[in-house]
Amino acid sequence: MNNTFVKNKLIFSKSSFSPRGKSCVAVSISGDYVYLTDTKDTHAPILTFNKKEWEAFLAGVNAGEFNLTPGGK
Repeated sequence: MNNTFVKNKLIFSKSSFSPRGKSCVAVSISGDYVYLTDTKDTHAPILTFNKKEWEAFLAGVNAGEFNLTPGGK
């Protein structure tokens, strides 16, 4: 299954864990920036983060800062 698409001249990838036809966040990395967009909404904005912001976000994910269940994992 192809998990890539082009939007505004950026090549986005979505997770292979995302069910076909379901909403997902897609990521594009170009130069010093990381771009995010919603795969289901073709008119969704493209959010832009510099590499330091993206690394801080990933560190928070890995540390469990965004877990939705009380007490973590």
